[in-house]
Amino acid sequence: MSGNDDARANPSLNKRQRLLNIMRTTRDVYVPTFTTTMSQLKSDASSTIKSYYDASGAPGTSSGAPLWPADMKTLVYPSYTRLEDGGRFETHIRGLVFTPGTMNRKSRLILSLCRQLIRPSSPTEKTAIDEQSETRSTDSQSTFDSASNHSSLALDSSEENTLRSRIAGFLQKHIMGVNLAINISDGYAQEECTYVATDSWGNYNVKVVTQFKPENIDVKIDVPDGMLVNCPINIVENSGFALISDVDDTIKHTGVTGDKRSLFTNVFVHELKTWSIPGMPIWYNTLKDAEKVDFFYVSNSPFQIYPLLDDYISQNFPPGPLFLKQYSGNLMSSLMSSSAKRKLGSILSILKDFPQKRFILVGDSGERDLEAYTEAVKQFPTQIAAIYIRCCKQSMSDVVINDLKVVQELNYMIETKYYKEIKSDSVGLHPNLVRRQESSDHNNIPDLIQFDENSKGAPIKPQKKPTLSKSQQVDIDRSRRNAPSLPPRKHATFPVRDKDSLTFNRSATDDIIYCTPSSQNDYGTYSTFFDSRADSWRQRVMHTILELKSSGANVRLQFFTQPELCLEDSIEIIRREKEKSLQQKPFIGNS
Repeated sequence: MSGNDDARANPSLNKRQRLLNIMRTTRDVYVPTFTTTMSQLKSDASSTIKSYYDASGAPGTSSGAPLWPADMKTLVYPSYTRLEDGGRFETHIRGLVFTPGTMNRKSRLILSLCRQLIRPSSPTEKTAIDEQSETRSTDSQSTFDSASNHSSLALDSSEENTLRSRIAGFLQKHIMGVNLAINISDGYAQEECTYVATDSWGNYNVKVVTQFKPENIDVKIDVPDGMLVNCPINIVENSGFALISDVDDTIKHTGVTGDKRSLFTNVFVHELKTWSIPGMPIWYNTLKDAEKVDFFYVSNSPFQIYPLLDDYISQNFPPGPLFLKQYSGNLMSSLMSSSAKRKLGSILSILKDFPQKRFILVGDSGERDLEAYTEAVKQFPTQIAAIYIRCCKQSMSDVVINDLKVVQELNYMIETKYYKEIKSDSVGLHPNLVRRQESSDHNNIPDLIQFDENSKGAPIKPQKKPTLSKSQQVDIDRSRRNAPSLPPRKHATFPVRDKDSLTFNRSATDDIIYCTPSSQNDYGTYSTFFDSRADSWRQRVMHTILELKSSGANVRLQFFTQPELCLEDSIEIIRREKEKSLQQKPFIGNS
């Protein structure tokens, strides 16, 4: 008989006794039953997963060897090889093992959601889609039918095929725990074989050290009839110059600062030629051809669109390793999120691998590239030669027409508050990048001191300090003692160790730089319009300047809208440093 039955059979039991009986019944009956049920569910789930990966539970197998999918494939990302001390070579190999996705129910749902995110190509189609959205039913079948109607209005056959091919990476099934054999040889007799297993996401990432220079690298899935892929070799010199570039909105038009529909359409429907940003390919290819600059590409785009990005970069820019982020499981979140921390990890790893190399960092204003690059300078102050930030449309000011004005203002702030204060001849803005306004500003300063003798009489001679009586002096001293204490002074900075290194604190900047007008427009001191986005950029740049000064770095920092000017400026930096290094080398004469 349970506790509830006891309570009904003995109505004389008080409330406390009935409560104790209920608790005892819960402990002795319900909790063990719940625990047993959960254990059974867990056991069933484990056996299901094991039967998928282990052939011991499959009928017709007796060896107990893993039963892997027959259509497994591997994708090897471009990486690099560097020369270590002692004449050894370290090769960085990264890749993915997967099986192609099938058009099951989940895949059809993802495809239908992607169709809904595509921006219509005309206002008429957009109106028709909006009308369908209003009349859409809440049940799943009507939702899927409505999504299909969306695709018929927003996409033609070629766009539909493009969409299907580009989202294929998100429909793949990644294989965990499979072994790969990496064979590196010098093309003759020497070779090195290494084995690595994929992680829970199906990725593998390994650095292999050899005593010889790699000439051929093969990656094979270590199963019978496993796929074999030849890995491209990219040997990067330890010295010289290299350029680390962002991808989205830096060398490729993505529209991270825009709405989700535009971003999704740019990535999954538009042709590759629409991604091009004028001037950027010329800049990068000229540095590669004329100055032998090495290139690295980092991006917050997910690994699933690697084939697409690799195709675009290979067609327009110099080849180089491409570092992407891990897919989060949410398609739009992976595209829209712009965490500088993920990008910073790859950048710091590259800087650590090449301590004797000088780097140029190129990013954009749509993401927090400025903060990521500033943190890189703080950790490697002697390796960063320049930082260039491309100013995206509608990212610098609340008013689009003021974007260029804000860019000029930020560059002028860098010139006056950073370059002139460190007093270095090796840095300074290119004349075309800053519009100096010193002469115009000088003309606007009112003449507060007049030297005209007729305009004013002679100053009045101050009188002798009056003598106070004893009672007057006592009153003055008493009033000073009873004066209210001043309010506590606001701290200039806050502890940084517990905060994100990529965020800045407004209190750390000068009070003159930051002032927020009140909503009442007190005394007419401020204009009616307040550009919050421009003010945010002033704060961010001022914070960067303070960080650069504190780290003792001598870095070129510029915001730009015309890549052609940065081409001229970066070549000047590279050639100046090369000439300086040649002058510092000791001259060895004839013995």
